[in-house]
Amino acid sequence: MNTDSMIKRYSITLFVNIAKVFTSFINATIVPNSLGVSNYGNYNFLLRTFKAIQTFLTLSTNSAFFTYSSKNKKSTNAFIVFFGWAIVQLFIILLIIFGSIIFGFKGKLFPDQINIFIILIGILQWVNYIGSISIQFGETKAESVYVQKINLLSSLITTALNVILFLFDILNLNTFIIVNYIGSLVIISFNYYYFLIKRKQDYFDRYNPEKTKETISYFVHYCTPLIVYGVFGFISNIFDRWFLQITDGSVQQGYFSISFRWISIVMIFTTSIISIFWREVSFAYNKKNIEQVNKIYFKSLKPIYLLSIFSAIVVYMNSEKIIKLFLHEDYYGAISVLKIMAFLPAFSAISQINSTFFYAVEKVKLHRNISIITMILGVLLTYVLVAPTTLIIPGFSLGSNGIAIKMIVISIILSTIQSFYILKMIKSSLSQWIHFQFLVLLFLVSAGVLTNVIIDMFILNTLLSIISFVIIYTTISGGILFIKPQLAGISNEEFIYYKNQFVRYFQNHK
Repeated sequence: MNTDSMIKRYSITLFVNIAKVFTSFINATIVPNSLGVSNYGNYNFLLRTFKAIQTFLTLSTNSAFFTYSSKNKKSTNAFIVFFGWAIVQLFIILLIIFGSIIFGFKGKLFPDQINIFIILIGILQWVNYIGSISIQFGETKAESVYVQKINLLSSLITTALNVILFLFDILNLNTFIIVNYIGSLVIISFNYYYFLIKRKQDYFDRYNPEKTKETISYFVHYCTPLIVYGVFGFISNIFDRWFLQITDGSVQQGYFSISFRWISIVMIFTTSIISIFWREVSFAYNKKNIEQVNKIYFKSLKPIYLLSIFSAIVVYMNSEKIIKLFLHEDYYGAISVLKIMAFLPAFSAISQINSTFFYAVEKVKLHRNISIITMILGVLLTYVLVAPTTLIIPGFSLGSNGIAIKMIVISIILSTIQSFYILKMIKSSLSQWIHFQFLVLLFLVSAGVLTNVIIDMFILNTLLSIISFVIIYTTISGGILFIKPQLAGISNEEFIYYKNQFVRYFQNHK
């Protein structure tokens, strides 16, 4: 698959995710206000807890499957083994839920939660997982156009339902959960029909029982180094939300959840490229084309980092205005959390791309070792920052602010260590990459500060000031990129080519 195809598929995926920004914005406004800070915090606590459990139970089989599917057009045996294990995971999740209720440790695992919501949200997370991997499966087959259309359709349906429920004043925790079920089931249904019925002959051949042992051996070989990683990942993922819940309660959980929700909107640039990047790197590395791997890596990473920093500055400079304009005053305590987390997408983008790289080239042991070190550090940092001052080993009692600080610090450490090893593999310089990051940060922060000064001098209306900030900041940043296109990972030759194509297009359409 050539780079042009990659760019085309990324553009389509990015377009869909940009469209989803608007649906995410609507949902991030009406849902928290309708549910209230406590219910919103409880919903996200349960969903994130079950996501941590789900991630652990996968035993990294999803990574093994996507890598296999990226390299092989037909993946029948791997598909059956992978989804068979996914069904087993559902039964284990149900055992955990009902076991905690029957044997009386629900209060420890799910503090202050109602039984029916534990059950519904636990199953919902599994359904969401199946929907997500069905989209990623399509990406491994270079079917980005189709799966992203379905992805957008699901988003539009769920948003429309949420808006209708909101207008009729019946959007609550119960109806919100139902809407989320509908959204994921739409994705699963359409993808099931397309891949397992309509395009079955293209991507599946007859199941061969004799190859089952070989397929399982592949999964075992790929996933075994990651089992320990999965254990540490589970502890790390569940500890943050669980510790925050027992020390500070659902309100602080709500502050963190709404901040993370807004920041997730900024992360669209990374999610747009991950599956495509995985396929292309895996394909090129399998051909031992290191030069092509290098090109794909930086062509993916540099513009994503730039766009993430750009969006982060918009959020940071307007965080107080965003919270006060779009959310109930109960959420005003989230302003400081949102400010801290504003830059998370930039460093999280680097670590996500790097993690995907390790999976794509099957360097899972190295990825495991790096991740475990940062996970241990992360758990310790969470305790120090969040633990109340009254405990035997006191902490700083920073609540959701502490979790936000921890996420930023760990993302920076993780992404830097990962980059060191990856750049050695693809024969590139770490110092040059750090220099690039610093330049992007310097130019865009300067543009953001200048824009903020202009806005504060002339515009008082909150909504108008946010809109004006985006317009002016985009203009200034665009001017910087016009002068220095290298900040977007574009060479002078490529910039001249794109500029000529742009001019030629408008000349032909006069």
